[in-house]
Formats: sequence, C-alpha cells, structure tokens
Amino acid sequence: MNSLEISADFLQLLTQYQLAIRGYIRGAVGNAFDADDVFQKTNIILCQKASQWNQDIPFLKWAFTVARYEVMGHFRDQSRDKLIFNDTVIELMLDDSEALAPQMEKRAKLLKHCLQEVSDENRSILEARYGSAQTIEQISQQVGRSIDGVKSLLKRVRKKIRICITMKMENPVL
Repeated sequence: MNSLEISADFLQLLTQYQLAIRGYIRGAVGNAFDADDVFQKTNIILCQKASQWNQDIPFLKWAFTVARYEVMGHFRDQSRDKLIFNDTVIELMLDDSEALAPQMEKRAKLLKHCLQEVSDENRSILEARYGSAQTIEQISQQVGRSIDGVKSLLKRVRKKIRICITMKMENPVL
C-alpha cells in the first residue's frame, strides 16, 4: 500500500471545511446514514487526491466537485431501489446543497453556541435523544417524567434553539 503524503495546509483546509462538505452531501443525499457513507468515501478520495489539488482553485469548490462525483456514484449504485432520481434531479439537488452548505456550516457553529444557553438538565436530555438516539420512552424513565412531558420539553428546547440560531443569523452582533 502506498503511503500518502498530505501537507499540513491540506489537512488544515480539509478539517476546516468538514461541516460544509458533510452538509453539502447530506443536503444532496437526504438519508443521514447514506450521507455518512458518502462523506467517509469523499474524505478518503480527497486524501488520496491531495497531491492533485491545484491551490489556484478554492479548496471548498474542489472538495464539492469530488463530493459531487461521490454522490452521483452513490445514486448510480442505489439504482436497484424503487425511488431513483435522474441525473438532472441529482444535479439540481447538488446545486442547492452547494448553495446552502456555507449557511449550514454557520448554523452548526451557532448551534454549539446556542446549546450553551440551554440548562445542563435539558442539554443532557437533548444529548440522550439526538446524541445517543435513545427513545423518548427510555428518556422518560431515566429522568422520571412522563412521555408527553419529555416530548413537550424537547419541543420547547428545540424551539428555543431555533429562535436563538435565527436571531444570531439575522443579527450576528447580538
């Protein structure tokens, strides 16, 4: 197996743009599990092609091009499924995803900030639900609340976070 020589500058850019690349792929693929597979394959290809990257081309544009081919390959490989998108639809989804990726990266950063405004107890409930994918029933047993109580709490906390992110997107100086 050949050893890859990857420059520190390349690794810094690859690390810097992980959220944008993942968001681009997720927006195009839709399914989180499939998107994660495509994202991993894309990162491998990016590393394998590190020496081919022309620094005159913005890194993110180049990475999106690599990701685009991986997404199209994913849909081609999934052609056995009943729901298949034609190439035109895939291209449109990729274009939309590329346009939204920078905003998604910013929203992800704001999410981290807004989560700090949530109480420790509520943040742990969010982590149980979305971080470790526990069911609402499991969480309700752990925290001693009714299922409806946990549902209501999650709804209120998600709304608070959504409002926080929206406000910071509209007025970043707050």
